[in-house]
Amino acid sequence: MLLVLVAALSSCKKTPEVNLKYVDVERDLVTVGTTTANIQCDYEYIATLKKAYFCYGESETNMNSAEMRVVQNTLYVELIGLRENTTYSYYYEFHNGFNSMRTVLKTFKTEAGNGGGNEPPTPEITLPTVITASVTEITTNSAKGGGEVTNDGGAEVTERGICWSTNANPSLNDSHVAVGTGVGAFNATVSGLNENTTYHVRAYAINEKGTAYGLDVEFATLPSGGTAQLPTVVTNSVTGITAHTAVCGGEVTSDGGAEVTERGICWGTNANPTISNSHTSAGSGMGAFSATMGGLSANTTYYVRAYAINEAGTAYGSDKEFTTLEGGGSGNAPEGAINGKFTVNSSGDQVYFSQGNLQYQASTNTWRFAENQWDYVGDGIMGTVFENDTQCNNSLISASYSGWIDLFGWGSSGWDNGNVYYQPYDWEHLTEEWNAYDFAYGWGPTDGTNYHYNLTGDYANADWGVYNAISNGGNAPNLWRTLTKSEWDYVFNTRTTSSGIRFAKGSMNGVNGVILLPDDWSSAVHALNYPNRGDAPYSINEISMAEWGAMESAGAIFLPAAGGRGGTSVPTVGEHGGYWSSTCLLNSLSACCAHFDSRGVYTSGNGYYTDRWGGCSVRLACVCQ
Repeated sequence: MLLVLVAALSSCKKTPEVNLKYVDVERDLVTVGTTTANIQCDYEYIATLKKAYFCYGESETNMNSAEMRVVQNTLYVELIGLRENTTYSYYYEFHNGFNSMRTVLKTFKTEAGNGGGNEPPTPEITLPTVITASVTEITTNSAKGGGEVTNDGGAEVTERGICWSTNANPSLNDSHVAVGTGVGAFNATVSGLNENTTYHVRAYAINEKGTAYGLDVEFATLPSGGTAQLPTVVTNSVTGITAHTAVCGGEVTSDGGAEVTERGICWGTNANPTISNSHTSAGSGMGAFSATMGGLSANTTYYVRAYAINEAGTAYGSDKEFTTLEGGGSGNAPEGAINGKFTVNSSGDQVYFSQGNLQYQASTNTWRFAENQWDYVGDGIMGTVFENDTQCNNSLISASYSGWIDLFGWGSSGWDNGNVYYQPYDWEHLTEEWNAYDFAYGWGPTDGTNYHYNLTGDYANADWGVYNAISNGGNAPNLWRTLTKSEWDYVFNTRTTSSGIRFAKGSMNGVNGVILLPDDWSSAVHALNYPNRGDAPYSINEISMAEWGAMESAGAIFLPAAGGRGGTSVPTVGEHGGYWSSTCLLNSLSACCAHFDSRGVYTSGNGYYTDRWGGCSVRLACVCQ
């Protein structure tokens, strides 16, 4: 990991940077002993921190560093072996995988002991380390608090719990409740509070050295009156930022006395967005949640807020600002495209791929690209796409279906080509003869003689991207097209790339699929196992959201194993992926596609094809200008 990080930090021209100047250290707490120090630091950052270090030393020119661990938005580290009665300088150093920053220099001083700073350090008992948890389940007169003892300081923690007061930084001299002993997490319900009142709470832990406290957390009880109040919702930091996507979420800490029927995030390019702007739901009720923002423009500043709805109305969390990354690779991709270039033939022609698989909503006649590259509709059991909080389902395909589908019969763009079936919601097939059903998806009269036209030339309108306006892909026809069988084959098996890697099997956000790497891909962005090996298992490359953010920004494409559809049956979801080409199979009633499963990758050039009436995925491309 260190080699990868160093490479990424030194490849500024290859990898877009995330500005680190917006790391905000809200407060840091240094608790010292004679030879030890426990450090806690609250921070806010619009993206994802890869690493954080606490750098310290007796001299500013000779500093040590200790990697910090993260719990929610708090950093922790425990130092031992310090000198007694000694002043240390320190600063925090943050890394995001692209660059780094340091905070201003500060100091702390260890306590004096019998050695006066001249004796070598000896083991000692220190105060425990304890974290204060967020306050939840707030009512007019009660709330739920808690914490976690992460270190006992070298001696048994004989008591732990929470204390609270209307004044900041409560202690055991104020109201408190004990919740067991030892290290670990704990929680307790605080009752007998006054309505509509602001309180402060801290977790505490006691060992023979004394009493340690976590950071102060503020909350307010609800007013009374018998009517529901607005919920209380917190907006989390934005993470997983790419050129076109980002992840955010929040936590509903109080329902306001009524059921929270919807919660989620809303975003826009102006401050304080509302649900009148772009938004996505992430369930209902109390608790934490997360959601992905898709279809964002590269190198653009956005604002996002968490929201929660109950019968009293809609409540919003604080406004968080973030900026999407510049697209990776050379050039400037159009709306809806991932900014990575892929050569598709020996002449050197290049294309951009769309940001996700093609989707269609029959009830509104709307075409769109999936918000995320790993999104797929599936069969109502497996799948990642929802409409009105209901999981979409390819087996419900019909002319009036209000959900989204993403498995289509070949050439079903909606253009009337003179055949029986040409609508994206068509799934029937003719059965008079053993092969007659595929005549319906051929070109020309269905008399068995004219069915070998491609989705090009006079029949180009049968290509989904040529005939239709894609709502988040420029919203006009003739901007996109489907690759031919030879182009799919060239992308997978022939083209030359900077890294020598054309594709790899993998799993992104828990979804199996194939990763395509652009022509100028650098392995410094992310190292991949078993590249160009169709027989590799999906589990060979398990990609996290944070890792995918850097990969997508550098132009990587992910094709999910979205299964296939036969009529209204949707088998092999999560195991097989089939992506149509624009090429028919001559003297046959089938059409060519790029296909992959757990055993291999089979491109059109290798002769892979399927029945035209069967449903396959569509990943469109546009020409690089």
